[in-house]
Amino acid sequence: VSFSAYRNEEETLPTREIVRATEVLTPLHEVTPILHQIMKGEMSNITIAARGYITHKRSFGSALAFIDLVESDNEEGTPEEPPLQALLKRQAYNHNSTKSAFSSMLKSLHPGSMVYIEGHAASTKNVGEVILLVNQLNFIKASRNPENVKGMLNRFNLDVDPSEVNKIGKVTA
Repeated sequence: VSFSAYRNEEETLPTREIVRATEVLTPLHEVTPILHQIMKGEMSNITIAARGYITHKRSFGSALAFIDLVESDNEEGTPEEPPLQALLKRQAYNHNSTKSAFSSMLKSLHPGSMVYIEGHAASTKNVGEVILLVNQLNFIKASRNPENVKGMLNRFNLDVDPSEVNKIGKVTA
């Protein structure tokens, strides 16, 4: 489910079909080498589209968060293939929504959630390090934790009885 639904209150929440990319998805293990090529000037700064499972989130206030993504929901990343680090920054995010909508989106990012992201290469303060600066994020699959699902649905202003959320995070009603 996309938080782009906050753009216009009259819009309905998108279905899973909408989150499918119109362009080619880049496998997560290929994103970091591409980001380095872009920063070295070997490639133009193209939009990179990828999807993966969140393993960690680090929020800094209501306008900035880092997320780590991996290909599968049962892995943490390895030294050979570390997780992709992506940056969500309200000023760079492609939306027309309020600060509170962006903040709600950040609060809804939980380990185990599958997301689709689009972004561009950006440098960091650390020399030689690059990051994917996200300008679009869509939720594909919620975390399996029912409390996380309940919180996400509450942020969408949907009334959900906690007894209707089963142990794998699906609404049963």
